[in-house]
Amino acid sequence: MKFIKKIIEGYPSIRIEDDSKKLLIEYYPNGDLYWTIMEMPVEDKLVSSNFTINKKSQELYQEFEILFNNMESVIINGNEEDDEEVRIAKFRKNNIGYYNNLLPKNSKTITWFSNNDIEPKKANYMTITKEEESFKIEFKTQPNEKGEVEDSGTDVFMISVRIRTSGCRYAPFHIVFMRMFNRLIELPNFEVEDTKTDSIVLKKELSKKEVYSS
Repeated sequence: MKFIKKIIEGYPSIRIEDDSKKLLIEYYPNGDLYWTIMEMPVEDKLVSSNFTINKKSQELYQEFEILFNNMESVIINGNEEDDEEVRIAKFRKNNIGYYNNLLPKNSKTITWFSNNDIEPKKANYMTITKEEESFKIEFKTQPNEKGEVEDSGTDVFMISVRIRTSGCRYAPFHIVFMRMFNRLIELPNFEVEDTKTDSIVLKKELSKKEVYSS
């Protein structure tokens, strides 16, 4: 598994590669975060796909564990002072940020529908499921009666889910994902690509320490 940080005109993105699949977490100029899965080859258009993060990629696994625990405990900014049980009860009672839909009580699955200017029943969505020794990230489209996918975050080889930072349906939980992204780009064990300067490329797999130059 390769973990790559890429800079595109000053905007960072994360790419995690495993065999024929790629998981991208990208920060766009519009200020939003996009999670995308790419898979090649496919017989037809990609309608669903999944990606697994296990403990072999220890640092990455830990970041998903932090993400899930923060969602479960409603830790938004990391400096909460109120009691955890009271905080969770408040979010459950008032369904703040659609919390009961986002992470149902006693569930191990986060479900996030894309905020891509389309109603949820037509939008792409992803689920992040905490399993025994891994996290499974699954992406799905929702074709209409004609078999067409209306969400613009879909292509032949990819499915994308948009996490808005302004006007987010699930606010304030988008902050939890942004904090995770900020931690990811600070992790040391990844390949670095600067597409603007085409400078030295540092190639590091999560399980290795070798450094190469181009």
